[in-house]
Amino acid sequence: MLSERIGARLYALLQQNISPPAFALSISAGIVMGLLPIPWISVLLCIIIAFLFRLNQIAIQLANYAAYPVQLVCLYPFSLLGRLFVWPDREFTADFLHNLLQYDAVYIMQHFGAFFAQAIVGWVLLAPALLLIFYRLTLLLVRRRTLAASTP
Repeated sequence: MLSERIGARLYALLQQNISPPAFALSISAGIVMGLLPIPWISVLLCIIIAFLFRLNQIAIQLANYAAYPVQLVCLYPFSLLGRLFVWPDREFTADFLHNLLQYDAVYIMQHFGAFFAQAIVGWVLLAPALLLIFYRLTLLLVRRRTLAASTP
């Protein structure tokens, strides 16, 4: 089938000259960086991480972009966690956000800045655990795929 051939070629391209652990780390790091609550910064950070740790640049960027939709969903839970450490008095509820639109731009930016600061703190706290979880799951899948491809 055409989609299977395309998938197999893409998988071979992504794994080119890289060990299964390094490939799994590339995918995992891309996913975790894609959840970073600062849009578009993760692309630059993925380039740097891939260069420093000699990871697959294509794999890390694809995983990063694939995680972007989940980034929006994770903003609020990350901010709740970060709120335990940064500006605990600022809670962002739907009513607060709706009422926030009645104020001037500077006031709005200050409060959204606090929201994103809380989300970044929450992400920083969870990122190591998420990386470990995604790495183990991805490594398991990569090894299964490699084993299945090597058996006749």
